[in-house]
Amino acid sequence: MKTILVIEDDEDIQNLLRKYLQDQYRLQIVSTIASAEQHLKNQRIDLALIDDELPDGRGIHFCSQAKKNAYSSQFPIIILTHNSKLIQKLEAFKMGASDYMVKPFEPLELMARIEVHLKHFNQTNTHHEYRDLILDESNLTLKIDEGLPAEGPIMHELTPVEFKLLYVLITYPERIFSRDDLLNKIYSENMNANIRSIDHVVCRLRKKLDNSCTNIITIRNMGYKMASKS
Repeated sequence: MKTILVIEDDEDIQNLLRKYLQDQYRLQIVSTIASAEQHLKNQRIDLALIDDELPDGRGIHFCSQAKKNAYSSQFPIIILTHNSKLIQKLEAFKMGASDYMVKPFEPLELMARIEVHLKHFNQTNTHHEYRDLILDESNLTLKIDEGLPAEGPIMHELTPVEFKLLYVLITYPERIFSRDDLLNKIYSENMNANIRSIDHVVCRLRKKLDNSCTNIITIRNMGYKMASKS
């Protein structure tokens, strides 16, 4: 089930969105930009609905901030606002919004727009970025953009398991994953794998990340996470 982040402080609109969307999508509803920023550190989002008039700032400015973060730069954003002026729409698109709907809006139209954006996102989203890392799902490769200048970008081929593990870690860069968490996310039930299998995959990935500004670190008695090299 796809996850939609809703940043909206109007309870009536929150309830309206729940009524029409919660049966098809996993909704994460917050009412402030601060809560949304914290949410993005730990959760993968497939699409965001953002009110432009929030208690702690404008939604389009948060839209711009979100687009600068590698782990959240690609998901579509729909701005919801009472402002119908063209200049405001153009500003929203300039900040990185994918769409713009004026309140009050027709829920069925919003549902249709969400479906179109998610379909397009799924068709085009084969690259996943974090800091200087670019994962290409189409050919299971890892590109490190900040390699030695004389060499240019560094390319590595990944096994399916290596790709899955690294993808999980860069998607939730602030989250610590236990070995059991990673085992359940990466290996299917019919594959012969155990906790030590995760350690072996991490070891191989660390070698491939040697020239990156980031790597997989061990959090004692807890598991693994992505972090910048000190």
